[in-house]
Amino acid sequence: MSQIALQAVQIANANRLIGSGNESWGRVVRVSVVKSNPRQADPPYPYVLQFWAGGGHAQAIKTRDANLRMVVKCLSDKMADAMTGAQRLNDLLHNHGRLDNSADCLDGGTYWDILTVTEEDTIYMVETSADTIPIYHVGAYYRYIMQVK
Repeated sequence: MSQIALQAVQIANANRLIGSGNESWGRVVRVSVVKSNPRQADPPYPYVLQFWAGGGHAQAIKTRDANLRMVVKCLSDKMADAMTGAQRLNDLLHNHGRLDNSADCLDGGTYWDILTVTEEDTIYMVETSADTIPIYHVGAYYRYIMQVK
């Protein structure tokens, strides 16, 4: 049994970003949605949200390969925390593919080899609604070049 490249990246990111649990977001790294139950409370700030932003199988070589783009961002009710979180995301992800940094690379699991990870476009958004505090979204689009092992 194998897994799709998207799942391998989601797991690799979560494992890297949770790491020791000593990051400002602790162990809160969400995939695609913040909460599955509308009655559930939002996680405490800051936290990380990651989701697919494009790409898939690249078909650049004969073996199975992928070129994925993911959004990975830090959300906080304090701009400084979101900005600091985004810098930590960069520190932990950018240039941490096997070809970028073989000594400290993201683990693509049993089936996938994450060759390169590149930060591309910056994300900055302030979410506001009536009678609430602003929520800052700061992070980036990251590109993952992968192939099966």
